[in-house]
Amino acid sequence: MDKISVIIPCHNNAGALRRVYTDVLREVKKMPVSYELLFIDNASRDGSSAILRLLSQQDYACHYVSLNHRVTPVSAIFLGAQLSNGDFLMLTDTRHPAYLIPELYRTLCGRTQCCGGNLITGNRHMRKQPFFKLLRREYVGEALLIEDISAFRKILLQDDTGTVWLPYTELERSLITWQDRLYSLMITYGNRVLTYIGMGVFILLTGVPCFLLFMMFLDLLYAVLLYTGLFISLLFLFTRFRHHPYFFRHEQLLLTDIRESTLPNPPIQKPDISKL
Repeated sequence: MDKISVIIPCHNNAGALRRVYTDVLREVKKMPVSYELLFIDNASRDGSSAILRLLSQQDYACHYVSLNHRVTPVSAIFLGAQLSNGDFLMLTDTRHPAYLIPELYRTLCGRTQCCGGNLITGNRHMRKQPFFKLLRREYVGEALLIEDISAFRKILLQDDTGTVWLPYTELERSLITWQDRLYSLMITYGNRVLTYIGMGVFILLTGVPCFLLFMMFLDLLYAVLLYTGLFISLLFLFTRFRHHPYFFRHEQLLLTDIRESTLPNPPIQKPDISKL
């Protein structure tokens, strides 16, 4: 019998955890599989750990891991994938509908390596959800084996022909908190939001003085060309360095700081400091 591991990252979602647990449990019990539910508590401060502790005591198939320090949503999912042992990995969170899980499983069996949800917005526009997916473990097995978060992120974000997307509509707004909205933004776009904000502040604080300085010694045309070239060069270098594995190694070090876990023997990574 196949086993499905449902990985649910959460941050300050204490009010929604019981509902998510009930909804997911109801759906996975409809499927001819064994299952485990793994909540990744991303350093919540609203009592989420207490609720997850109680759920794990009531259900032997429900586990959770609480982190001391908050990491990126992708890193939380990556940790859950490492700690799980199912043949299939179901990636979801508090804002995604659980009723789609059985349909994702039926679509995945015998047809493809990965399938995901395609959100239908108010204007009937389809928006693919890269972190609402059901996939086979071997689909990301190599990234898990070599502990490469950047490779794992790339696999989830890529939109290849092997991925089947199933349409669904958004949950009722009354069930979705502002924390869910913020977490959705961060889990979909990662650090890009902070990157663009930082670049905007950089342009505002340094761009105008630099341009005025160029104007003092050069004509207007040369000043514009020089400033444009400088900005494009900085943006290119920043984009290149931002995806360097060095930064992901530092991010991965935080994953070893597990505050609390109900897993039997959670593997504690020993980072190779010589590579940093």
